[in-house]
Amino acid sequence: MAQCVNRVYIWSKYTQGLPDLVRNALEKNGDGDEIEVVELAVKKNEGGSYSLADESVQHIHELEYLFTDPDLVGQIFCHPNSQIKWAQVGMAGCDMLMAELKKTQKKPNFILTRRSEGFPVMMGEYVIGHIIARERYFPKIFELQKEANFDTANTRVYRLLDTLTVGIIGLGLIGTEVARYCKAMNMRVLGIVRDERYKAGETNYVHVDCISPLSQMSSVLESCDYFVSILPHVPQTTNLLSGDVLQPCSHKKTVFVNVGRGNVIDDDSLVKAIEKGWLGGAILDVFNEEPLPPSSPLWTLPDVTITPHVAAISTRESATASFIYNLNALREGRPLKNVVDFDKGY
Repeated sequence: MAQCVNRVYIWSKYTQGLPDLVRNALEKNGDGDEIEVVELAVKKNEGGSYSLADESVQHIHELEYLFTDPDLVGQIFCHPNSQIKWAQVGMAGCDMLMAELKKTQKKPNFILTRRSEGFPVMMGEYVIGHIIARERYFPKIFELQKEANFDTANTRVYRLLDTLTVGIIGLGLIGTEVARYCKAMNMRVLGIVRDERYKAGETNYVHVDCISPLSQMSSVLESCDYFVSILPHVPQTTNLLSGDVLQPCSHKKTVFVNVGRGNVIDDDSLVKAIEKGWLGGAILDVFNEEPLPPSSPLWTLPDVTITPHVAAISTRESATASFIYNLNALREGRPLKNVVDFDKGY
């Protein structure tokens, strides 16, 4: 059902320039005079958390339509005077919001949408880029250049991508795009879905050669040269790969790539899998604790690549475009994109 929206609020830690981008987009659509854009102040607390600034708290009861961050929208909803109807967050992950909602017994009764446009492409480029760099010894070659060393002894024998098999767990919007990138490079692509999805026949993915249920993950791991996790942070994914789960990777010395969330495997299990030689290495963009502490052994383990959670980043322009699309859909009574299922947590 179409909703009448004449005011939207923006409350974000990354707000520099965002209100103007939204206003300009509304004016371009001819809605500049119909919808007021109000920016709310953010207060940084001791310990690094953020909250609504004191002077903005008085607006809580007015916040029906909101453009915000995942860790902030929960604060609005949990407030006793909240009247929120729809909130859009400018990121793909919602684990911070779900953690906030757990603090209250209040059942979510508003629409939450998340931004994912752009993220699939960024993730696809990240995964393919790192696979190519590893297979063609780019890091080693860069070091040789620093030494003015033209030795090719350890860089001449490499595998072509069309000889490799990649496994993907987390075949959502982002995962299927990563699969498309891998398939475009002629890699063999294997996918893993939950058993209930597999039994329901959700096995038709255009760019995936073979789909297996989660209960058969061991056989998939045995076949993979690279295993990519793009899973969200929800209770069902916590420690899913911990313990000895990755032991089957020893068959091909699989390289583990994690661009989803760090909770999928605890640090001790990951270190163990590398030290025991189950894994041939790891490419890690997400961690259980971020920033990754300098004391973590992951920094110095051989064949481990660490990146500071930059596989996909949110730009103000793309976040604004996503917000405007859903705002227009809400006003016109059309389906919104990327609606969060509160029961699933994503």
